[in-house]
Amino acid sequence: MIDIEYEMKQSEITGQYRIILDKLLRKRDLETVLFLRILMETGLRSREVYSLRPEDIVHRKVYLPMKYWKFYKEAEKSMGVFRISRRTEQIARAVEGGRKRYFTRSHSYYLAKIKRYRTDKRFNLHIMRNLRKKIDWWNAMGKMNRKAVRD
Repeated sequence: MIDIEYEMKQSEITGQYRIILDKLLRKRDLETVLFLRILMETGLRSREVYSLRPEDIVHRKVYLPMKYWKFYKEAEKSMGVFRISRRTEQIARAVEGGRKRYFTRSHSYYLAKIKRYRTDKRFNLHIMRNLRKKIDWWNAMGKMNRKAVRD
């Protein structure tokens, strides 16, 4: 039997994201909520999010450690700096609690938890990351078009 992965619409992806977030918030699992929110807002790989430390998030900016810069083109993100929302920053401060790491459990624990709460089997973290990359691309193209119109 061949397993065919069908492409999901943006509304379906964000819908699944919201469903998973709601379930995690009801369970009060802030670590997994933080993990998922950073994934969605930045488009980072899950291993990179897992390796983040409190000193990497400052004033709504995520500073990616240098060892991961090679995976991103300079045009894609300026020197490993990604923006997050105020709410995500608040959750990060709450989760930190004086520890040196945000995530206390294994990387696979967070992936399995997200997978367990999805309702659409097509949803996965790669689709979410690709959506973020497309949104960033659309924003960049919009800026280029606005700049061309002004000139």
